[in-house]
Amino acid sequence: MKTSRVISLTVQTAALLSISLWAAPSEEFGPQRPPTIHFEAPVHDFGEVSKGTIVRHDFLVENTGFSPLKIKEVKPNCGCTLADDWPKLLQPGESGIISIQVKTDNFRGPITKSVRVESNDPNKGVTLLHIKGNVWMPIEYPFSVPLKAQLSRDSIVSKAVKIINKSEDPLTLSGIRSTDPRFKADVKTLKHGREFELTITTVPPLQYGHNRANIILKTSNPEMSQLSIMTYVTVTPPVDVIPTYLRLNPGKLKKPLNKYVTVRNRTGGELKLSEAKVSIDGVGITLITLDRGNSRPYYRYQLTFPAGYEAPEGLSAQFTFKTSDKEFPQFVIPIRAGIRRAPSLRSRPSTPSPGRARRPFPERNN
Repeated sequence: MKTSRVISLTVQTAALLSISLWAAPSEEFGPQRPPTIHFEAPVHDFGEVSKGTIVRHDFLVENTGFSPLKIKEVKPNCGCTLADDWPKLLQPGESGIISIQVKTDNFRGPITKSVRVESNDPNKGVTLLHIKGNVWMPIEYPFSVPLKAQLSRDSIVSKAVKIINKSEDPLTLSGIRSTDPRFKADVKTLKHGREFELTITTVPPLQYGHNRANIILKTSNPEMSQLSIMTYVTVTPPVDVIPTYLRLNPGKLKKPLNKYVTVRNRTGGELKLSEAKVSIDGVGITLITLDRGNSRPYYRYQLTFPAGYEAPEGLSAQFTFKTSDKEFPQFVIPIRAGIRRAPSLRSRPSTPSPGRARRPFPERNN
């Protein structure tokens, strides 16, 4: 009898304790009572829209957990995607809307944009939302047409691309022109009013480095009255150097400092270097041959600035050398010094280095 009462009291006590624990409020959710973020559909497919359309969509978010859900941040992955204000706190069982819009001005074809949602859900602190679809254009054409890199300024290289009319009305193209005389373009009709072939060709002499132009065409479509297609070709010089300039830090050198200039030979034959000079007294010059396993080795000049040398502010010096190449008989590499600034009472970002020259300064025979 006594045993029966003990068992009965134990069961009642356990039941009361269970009810008390279930009903007791907790400011910090335990491992069994967290908030849970849930999206009804984390991916939205908007189908097909015309270029320039602003796509808007509302994502439904719900807290299916047992503690308050805090949505800390909603962050799109690019500037074309924007997020409206969102619910910062959702109680258990509550839902809200996260509104997202995507600008399609600079897109065409299939696109996918993502949005990062951060919350206090311990099991899913970051959720990715996706908006995808197809941006339609009445005229399909390439934004850019790169041409194959060349080794000669006299190279003539061409490339043909297609322009396709996807609208119902027939299309006509006219007024074709190039913004740079080193490129020309011609249009051939493949299917009347529907499909065209644009051929872009270089017009020598080209310049060493990057050659670039925009090919402009007028169209009969009022939605896209003008097409602009960028084209470019790179012509590699037979001889070039890296880096384009040398920079010295301010202050007296405690030990010798080595600076390097690499000379790349693409002439197809032997290249001779000579008469290397630095317009600073006491700087040593050593020429090193870098064997590339073929008949066109690279070369490297080592410039050694002696211990004790101090580059003055506003230094305007140069390193020069001559080559056996008739087109590039001499190179001039500027030597610059950083600017010494007075110490500041407040911590500031370090002073950026002076702007670099775009290219070394070869003295080229025209």
